Order: sequence, then structure tokens, then C-alpha cells
Amino acid sequence: MEVCHNHKRPCVILCLSKEFKTQATDRYTVSIEELLNMAKEIFGAEYVKVNQINHTHANNKSTSKPVIEYLILCGK
Repeated sequence: MEVCHNHKRPCVILCLSKEFKTQATDRYTVSIEELLNMAKEIFGAEYVKVNQINHTHANNKSTSKPVIEYLILCGK
């Protein structure tokens, strides 16, 4: 994010989660909430937008589970 910001480039981040507020962070380096906070700190809150899509994610066991996909857009 800092490299994009320093070079005046937009940054796009795509994340999947079961649920935003109760997301377990043991599978991830940072939670989505922490990622959003970092983006707002670097780009400014007014330049960070989040789009949320609810859908079903299939895995290699031929089963599916509901997930939330977050598209985080940073920059002007």
C-alpha cells in the first residue's frame, strides 16, 4: 500500500471472509478490519472504499460455503 501511495498509484485489494466482524485471524496475517485501518492511515479515510459481495465459494471437496468478498479500493 505504501509503495502504491508513494508512487501516486491506486491500490486494489481483494479479500474473502466468512464474516467481517467475527473473522478468525489465525488463517491470515491481518484481519480485514486491520487491513482497512492500514489503508485509511496510508491513503486517508476519504480515499478508501469497500465493496462487499456475498456469494458461495466452492472448494476442492465439491462442497460450498457462504463467504463475503471484500474489494478494497484505495486512492483517488
